[in-house]
Amino acid sequence: MHVTVTDGCISCGLCADEFPELFHLNDEGVAEAVPSTVASDQEEAARQAANDCPVGVIVISE
Repeated sequence: MHVTVTDGCISCGLCADEFPELFHLNDEGVAEAVPSTVASDQEEAARQAANDCPVGVIVISE
């Protein structure tokens, strides 16, 4: 599974606060997925982050 953050992040920090092992805010305050390849034990967290994102910019690809 891969996770990316597309354009349109509003810098709310929800993903980084709830799932710091998968996301952080860069120097501009925009969320980034780290790492982009998600370990199998973190897949549910990645899906939850995508569902919780208020602007829907977290994209999951299998």
